[in-house]
Amino acid sequence: MCPISHEMFEDPVSTSDGHTYEKKAIEAWLQNHSTSPVTGLPLADKCLKPNFALRMALQSYKDVLSCLNIKPTPVLVSNPLRDLYKMAYGHQFGIPFADVTNEKIEMFRINAENALNSNSISIKYC
Repeated sequence: MCPISHEMFEDPVSTSDGHTYEKKAIEAWLQNHSTSPVTGLPLADKCLKPNFALRMALQSYKDVLSCLNIKPTPVLVSNPLRDLYKMAYGHQFGIPFADVTNEKIEMFRINAENALNSNSISIKYC
């Protein structure tokens, strides 16, 4: 699910920082920004690379749902990476590394570890 449009990917592409977006959504973002929509950090470049692995996985997923006669309507109910940044940096989210302290780094590390160890991405199907 695209972190910009909050819709299922049709044409997923990755930016230089490794995050994946719907191509049209990130192209629109990059017209006015040179930062990552997820982290707020500057991107090394504005090159977009097709994410073939994700595209194939999504097609397989859609094929399975089609066989089961299920038409999903996904709703993103959390964005763990953005939530972690907000938790660690609060009001400084726009410039995440402007006010880094050891306490914030440790809190971020703990929250990231907890997110990785749990089912932190919540998607429900309506």
